[in-house]
Amino acid sequence: MAQVFAQDCNPGCNSGDLCCNSQYGPVCYDPNLYTCHVLTNATLICNNGDLPCNNQWCYDPKVFTCKTLPSGQQIPCNVGDAVCDNYCYNPTHQTCMTTDSGKQQTCNVGDLICGESCYNPAYQNCQQASYGNITCNVGNGICNDLCYNPEYHSCLPSDNGNLFCNAGDSVCANTCFNPQYHSCLTSDAGAQVHCNAGDKICGDTCYKEQYHSCLITASGTKLRCNAGDSICGEFCYNAGSETCLATSSGAKLICALGSVACGEGCYNPSSGDVCDPNNPPAYNNPTTTAYLIATEPPAGDATTTASPSSPASVDPSATPIATESQSGNNQARSGASNAVSIMGVIVAIIGILFTM
Repeated sequence: MAQVFAQDCNPGCNSGDLCCNSQYGPVCYDPNLYTCHVLTNATLICNNGDLPCNNQWCYDPKVFTCKTLPSGQQIPCNVGDAVCDNYCYNPTHQTCMTTDSGKQQTCNVGDLICGESCYNPAYQNCQQASYGNITCNVGNGICNDLCYNPEYHSCLPSDNGNLFCNAGDSVCANTCFNPQYHSCLTSDAGAQVHCNAGDKICGDTCYKEQYHSCLITASGTKLRCNAGDSICGEFCYNAGSETCLATSSGAKLICALGSVACGEGCYNPSSGDVCDPNNPPAYNNPTTTAYLIATEPPAGDATTTASPSSPASVDPSATPIATESQSGNNQARSGASNAVSIMGVIVAIIGILFTM
């Protein structure tokens, strides 16, 4: 066969060389240094002692080995290597694992597979997210597809799903709150109400007993009033400076202390006012449930937004809940007395004229 190769080479080979019909055409080679490997689909010229692999590589069997891939192709690998997917790997330091999608992947010895990647269980753990498995730091949990450190944060259930909150928080009305600064109370309607710590509930309104009270109106409605107030009909009033009177129709109205009812209004006899039944003082009940209140001290600190990767920040729920405005319209409570005073003067003048 060597003689045939020599004859096929054109124009000829050096003395002692042979001709090899390689895939590149007839090539002369020194048989003392090389070997012509006639393969099924190709011919390779390799160093003496080397072997062909996949019809395209020569390899030294003392250093390499020819491995067959899942596709059927062959690749040269280091002696002792194994094949994972389309690559060689050293089983002393690596292992071949199957990902969630079924793909083979090399990982370090001792690693595990999470989703499509390797992880070291000494430093990480595998958590299930909505879109598949993900790796988090060891000791971490998962909340809404985000890793979190329970030392700084918490994952709490709500009606709208899990909430990512600061550590130590609770949930009220589907929001996080810090019990150190806030409380969660239940209204008369059964709804959760977010209040300041130490507050109580009056109907559906938070109040602090130091500044407010919860009273029942004539119709049975709960009303938040200033501390020490009383109820007059459907409104709060301060018995120290005001009085609650019943009009001729039975309606309740709030007047200045010392006043007397006159028809559907009120007047103050001690100031010289008189009651003219034909022209009683006009009076409108307050339009709000209470009047100006003392300013409450703030509860909690300034807000800071929490993030999954940061240490515990100041709780956003520590912001004090604003107290609803109770600045009432009471400036007309005894205003009708002035009108009555003027009327009394006019009546007195008319009486003097008639005696003359």
